[in-house]
Formats: sequence, C-alpha cells, structure tokens
Amino acid sequence: MTVLLSIYDEHTRAVMEDAAADAGRIIAAQMARLLFGGWPAYAYADADAYAYADAYAYTYADADAYAYADAYAEPSPRVFEGGSHVKPGLYLFATPSGGRAVLRVGWIRRVEGDEYEVVSQRTPKRGEYNTMPGEAAAKGPPSAWKFTEPHPLPCPLTRYHIHHPWPCDEKAWAVVCPRPEGWES
Repeated sequence: MTVLLSIYDEHTRAVMEDAAADAGRIIAAQMARLLFGGWPAYAYADADAYAYADAYAYTYADADAYAYADAYAEPSPRVFEGGSHVKPGLYLFATPSGGRAVLRVGWIRRVEGDEYEVVSQRTPKRGEYNTMPGEAAAKGPPSAWKFTEPHPLPCPLTRYHIHHPWPCDEKAWAVVCPRPEGWES
C-alpha cells in the first residue's frame, strides 16, 4: 500500500492511509459481529480516531509554524545574483537533457543575475570516450570528435544548466569554435 501511495504528497498519503485503515477496521468489526457475536472494535476505532486527530493537529501546527517562519525569513541577498564561477569565455560544458548530460562547447557570458547565454554553441559527436573533457578543453578537440553546426543565435541558460564548465584553450579550439565577432573578454 505504501509503495502505491508514494506518488502522493505526505498529507494526501496520510489521509488515504487513514481511510484505508478505517475501512479495514469497519470491515473487521462487522465480520467479528456477524461471525463471533461481537467484538469491541468500535472502542479501538474511536481511540485510534482520537490519536489520528491529535497527529493531524500536530502536523498542521508544524506546517503553520514553518509557514510563519518562511513568511518572516530574510531573503538571502545572493539568491538571484548568480555565481561568479563562470567568467566570459569559451567553455566545454555539460547540460542536462532528458535525464542525461550532453557535452557542449560554446562562448558563455553572463547576461544578468542567474542568467547566461551561450554563443556559437556546438555539440560534439564523440567517436571515442577515452579523452576526458578536461583534457579536451586544454588540448583542443580530439580528431575522432565531430561537431554539429553552430547554433546561429545565442541560447539562454541559467547557472543550473551549466554543469562542469571546463575553460577551453581558445587557440586550440579556434577551428571548431572561433571567437564570435564583437565578443568582449
């Protein structure tokens, strides 16, 4: 039952588990009354109902306390400032895509806050996986790697899209990903 209910949030799951437990108690009490002439199941059900009511009261009190704390919490001044870990330049980086990470190369610059853009982005079609991305970034693209055409427009990113940025040697990558016109260092 718990595995089945794992897709629901905690409150919904608790309500559904309670409903299933109550239904089970009622059925057990009715069967006991019919088969054995009675059973003090209703007393147990009432005690359980009070216990569950208390548990819900505590749960809601906790939720109210958390909501109150969140309402009066000071926002972090760095929440949407973005990081300073990615300076403008040529990077080999991974981006999340359908549960996998896709390696890309392009010129990244910060636009504002948490937002970046990548210019002339290309995706390597790696013919071999022996060369580590950090090595490729420093020495240039391996000869077995082929590349998609550069994307013609800047692509928006957030810092959450830029996984493992490796700064590239601009001269080693000049043939594959030359510096865009008007690019500021």
